[in-house]
Amino acid sequence: MFDNAKSMRVSPIGVQPVVLHRYLAQLVAEYNVITTFCALRSGNQKGTVERLVGFVKNSFFRQRSFKDLADVQVRLAGWLHEVNHRRACDATGVIPAIRVEKERRWLNERPLLVTPDSWAIETTATVAPMGTVQVLGTSYSATDSKLGAPATVLIREDRLLLDVRCVPAAARSPRAVRALGGPLRGAVRPPPRPRRRAHDPRVRALRGRPPLHPGRHPRRAPGGRMNPGDIDLDKLLKRLHLPTMRRLYAEYAVRAAAEGWTHRDDLALLVAEEVAHRNDTRIEKAARKAQFPFTKTVENFEIVFQSSLRRQQLGPYLGAELVSERRNLILSGRPGRGKTHLAVAIACRAIQNGFTARFVLASELINDLVAASRASRLREAAAAWVEPHVLVIDEVGYLDHADDAANVLFGVVDGRYIARKPMIFTTNKKLRDWGQVLHDRDLAGVILDRVLERGEQVVLGGRSWRTRHLDPEILGDDGADPESVRKVDS
Repeated sequence: MFDNAKSMRVSPIGVQPVVLHRYLAQLVAEYNVITTFCALRSGNQKGTVERLVGFVKNSFFRQRSFKDLADVQVRLAGWLHEVNHRRACDATGVIPAIRVEKERRWLNERPLLVTPDSWAIETTATVAPMGTVQVLGTSYSATDSKLGAPATVLIREDRLLLDVRCVPAAARSPRAVRALGGPLRGAVRPPPRPRRRAHDPRVRALRGRPPLHPGRHPRRAPGGRMNPGDIDLDKLLKRLHLPTMRRLYAEYAVRAAAEGWTHRDDLALLVAEEVAHRNDTRIEKAARKAQFPFTKTVENFEIVFQSSLRRQQLGPYLGAELVSERRNLILSGRPGRGKTHLAVAIACRAIQNGFTARFVLASELINDLVAASRASRLREAAAAWVEPHVLVIDEVGYLDHADDAANVLFGVVDGRYIARKPMIFTTNKKLRDWGQVLHDRDLAGVILDRVLERGEQVVLGGRSWRTRHLDPEILGDDGADPESVRKVDS
């Protein structure tokens, strides 16, 4: 069940034939099902579908762990029997099985107009220069006389039909002809384009551009094809803003000749290097914009020293679901327990997953918002803190905050709550003391209510990492965990 038609079809609604999304088309072909498109009678039906999907995700998958697929199927059968035959529906107050039996007489059963054996998935393709058609990752052959022609592909369970509409060579566009390596037999070459005025040396001089020289354009070999040796690849890569490929293509060309790479292998490695370089650059820029006090990762966190924390607790916050499911987190504990380390590490992992993050001390955030409120620009200042995907607010309660701290902080928390963006807090205070810290017990409760609706609190105990070399009895650290002391000393 899809609530968005774009997930199912590529062609616009109401346009025939229906062109399915290629992943859905492959799913339909493998599982032998029929797709049906229907419109909603009212706007609230879309929310009903979303709540149904959320009910299955939250009450079945999120509350259980499975060993294998067989275990999933067995437990799913039991769960379906429970929700359909024993548990009353929240909306109607009636058990679904009883409701279905009462309404069965109103159901009008009708035979299907088509059967899975006679039904076919319809999609479109184009005959490639090598005389092949790509359908769902598989190449199928076609006649050479239909190169560049569009084809309608009918996918059935046991066979695939190609309906190639042959287009006269004279009607093909010049771009398609050039893509096939030159004009085909029988094709009529289009007349040459008139010289543009922008190429006139006098016009280029007025625009401050150097005159064009004959050697700047690649020469064409006899037959209309370009001579690859005359193409300035370095300038083309610079114009396309591909610095990594521009830096490595000469080296990779030598390696390709020495190791016998194909042209595809050489190109694939160059593109992979360019993508990796751009990803690294994006991460560096995002980390600088986040203004982290230091760079930390989850891997270099001493999980053995922090005995009160299990690595499984951090799993839901290290993937893309941190942002997609808006999972908030409050890390609390005494100083030196690694709260800021974990908060920065989770934000860094979010940046690696393609999101943006921002780090700020609670005292600095509140002071900036108070100053903006006095200048009558609180809404603009709060909107800037709603923009990043992940916001880390560090050291709530370490320093004394302004009297209207709760008022200004609520604007940021409520804005991110409405925008469904996660927040990470670190604090050395208990949650019941936030009302005293923010000088407003009621509004502090509202803030925590919005944060913990889709979040949790993780309390970090044990000894302080900064004073791990000292005897805890000297410091009077009554929060030390003797078990963690023995693990570290061993």
